[in-house]
Amino acid sequence: MSITIAEALKLSSLRSFELIGGEWGLDNKVDKVGILEYENAEEVIDEQFGKNDFVIISFFYARNDVKILKESIISLMNAGVSGLAIKNIYYKSLPEDIISLATEKSFPIFIFDRTAYFEDIITDIMDAVRNKDKYEILATKVDVLIKNNISKSMVRESAYDINSPFKMNFVVAFCMVKRYINDNDIVKILEYCSTRTKLSINHSIFKYRNGIIFI
Repeated sequence: MSITIAEALKLSSLRSFELIGGEWGLDNKVDKVGILEYENAEEVIDEQFGKNDFVIISFFYARNDVKILKESIISLMNAGVSGLAIKNIYYKSLPEDIISLATEKSFPIFIFDRTAYFEDIITDIMDAVRNKDKYEILATKVDVLIKNNISKSMVRESAYDINSPFKMNFVVAFCMVKRYINDNDIVKILEYCSTRTKLSINHSIFKYRNGIIFI
């Protein structure tokens, strides 16, 4: 599963990200995050980066050579990565021709400040990807129960996959955001419930379509 760059920008560690080019690519998908900080950048890009990768970098290896900076960014575009975020240690802006190319290619490029750490960015994005994967699997199991004429044994198996401690009596509530725009509000509610409320082990709460299921 993937999240979009636009969804990733809602994460706390990405709040300092400033978009400087490629705004039409914010719907690009992100499967994983990688760090590019190698002298042999061209070789590493070819071997390690590809579609749906989001790359973070300080450009230490290109700190004194704008030509290497440009070549690396173009190589990342050609590799099909989703976008690029640059920590503003050595570069606080980019050449206009690179920004224009990023816009033309719908390749988002961000500058972020020193208060954001590579490890936090990677952890937040990958947690979001894993959570979306988990919720998509649960939603599929709910769809199976609702839409399909399946055996009692399959009903039981799917139900226990959704909520393993099912008792003889239970309540299921489906709640929807009044004005749905995207999944960000739903994710915030789920995070709030998981960290600030005392849920019993007999309870489950997860995203389903444009709302939340609570068991």
